[in-house]
Amino acid sequence: MGENYLRPSVEWWAYGMEKRLREKDSTKGKDGWHDGKLNHYISKAMEDLLFIVESIRNRNDDIRSIGIHPLDMIKPEEIVILMKKCVDSSNFIMMLADNMRDELRRR
Repeated sequence: MGENYLRPSVEWWAYGMEKRLREKDSTKGKDGWHDGKLNHYISKAMEDLLFIVESIRNRNDDIRSIGIHPLDMIKPEEIVILMKKCVDSSNFIMMLADNMRDELRRR
């Protein structure tokens, strides 16, 4: 395994992020995520993360003492929604980081 090797989970995740970005391509502005809306990306990432946390926490609080995994209490179709929220949150964080990288390059 060389330094260019991607772990299967990382490769799967990157593919999922790209897939979601392409689904949203028709809604992006001409500058894409280089539009200076950094607060928007932070807010959207936090919104998605809070949705995930609340979805899991609500079930986790009920079952923590009996040793059941929190995801066992979530329906498969709900897990799919949570996974999309994870990807969306990751994409907003990536957009933020990409803007920061550009700023460092500019300086």
